[in-house]
Amino acid sequence: MIRLGTVADDLTGATTAAALFARSGLSAIAYRDLNAAEKTGPTDAEAILLSTGSRAMKAKDAYNTVSRACTLLRDWGASRFQKRIDTTLRGGIGSEIDAMLDVLGEDCLAVVVPSMPQNHRIVVGGYSLIDGNLLARTEVRNDVRTPVHESFIPRLLSSQTRRPVEQLTAECLTDGVEGIAKRLKSLYNHGVRVVVADAVSMDDIRLIASACLQLDLPLLSVDPGPFTACLMNGDIAECKEKTVQTVECEGTVLVAVGSTTVYSRQQIDTLSADPQTDRVIIHPDRFLNGGEDRQSEVKRVAEEAISMLNREQAPRAIVLDAATEACRFSAEEERQRDNARTTNGQDPVVDSLGQILGIILSSQKRISKVSGLYITGGDTMAAILAQLDVSCIRVHDYIIPQVDLCRIIGGRLNGMVVASKGGLVGDEKIALSIVQKILQEAAREDCSS
Repeated sequence: MIRLGTVADDLTGATTAAALFARSGLSAIAYRDLNAAEKTGPTDAEAILLSTGSRAMKAKDAYNTVSRACTLLRDWGASRFQKRIDTTLRGGIGSEIDAMLDVLGEDCLAVVVPSMPQNHRIVVGGYSLIDGNLLARTEVRNDVRTPVHESFIPRLLSSQTRRPVEQLTAECLTDGVEGIAKRLKSLYNHGVRVVVADAVSMDDIRLIASACLQLDLPLLSVDPGPFTACLMNGDIAECKEKTVQTVECEGTVLVAVGSTTVYSRQQIDTLSADPQTDRVIIHPDRFLNGGEDRQSEVKRVAEEAISMLNREQAPRAIVLDAATEACRFSAEEERQRDNARTTNGQDPVVDSLGQILGIILSSQKRISKVSGLYITGGDTMAAILAQLDVSCIRVHDYIIPQVDLCRIIGGRLNGMVVASKGGLVGDEKIALSIVQKILQEAAREDCSS
């Protein structure tokens, strides 16, 4: 039975939530996109997560896509629903909430809890704080496709939804479960259907979840994952830490870098400086016009990576770096890339990354040398899985919150480890840790087979 149906606006968002659910004891499967879900049909999991790729869509297109996804999950029999949002509130969250509430019915209450305290992302007085900074003062204000310039969440959502937005402030949390439930019920009885809640700790989130479970109302949880995980647990218990695997597989991790954030570039630079890592610098400007330039660059990068993989002493990781040069795109090149996304819904850079990986993994002999994939950026993850003909992945755990360990389901890459990471997550050494965790996870599977 599908206990939870989640709609996420990108694939790394879906895996982030799925990892929390997996740690809570739920089996969780994420679909790379809506088309793959419709084609494949429901799978055997308690939590099903659909990625809509809608974060950068226009409001009308995002509404229609999310409505379609929510309808599919409802028809598959999901008993509870979540709109998974980014902790930095990128995208048209308000229109996507509208889409889900329109499908689920006007008696449904959307409770928005954007906090992820374990990642230092909290809400106080309705304001989003990232590592102690107002959201609009962080790197997200410079996001290429979905910048955020508003830190006060009720105002941000009010500009996107046609429904009134109210608050559940930290002051209400001091009233405990009964007081929170009373406040939510009062707002509901006055016709409010979207409520933004403060939360600075997991204890706050558990209180809100416990109060919501007392309401006996149809709920739409709107959050990055912790709030929904608490709702699904029922007892609002802490998840136990998993045993750390220390043995590493001897294979190679292929690292596909599509995110151009400052964080991602610093992390990949640190990984590439490791003597056991090789890097191929990609010239993504050659992908923009298509044709011979694109195919020539795809072939060059694939051949260079295959040569590294075939060495007697293969590297621990091979970085396929499309971000270093992409961050130097001119305004005209950025427009060209955006036009391609708008025209056919495909990013020529990340699609080419997927094509390169497809060539590398076209041989069973080379597949046997690859222990796993490490992919940065939700769009990059979805495009690569599409190129590799992968419809869905089972999410097992996280390395740190928002950096997730998954395995491919079905096809010639069945069981291959995949780590996904959003572009705005982790310190400078996180890429090194991710490679290590992939090799440990691959070794765990080898030992058990």
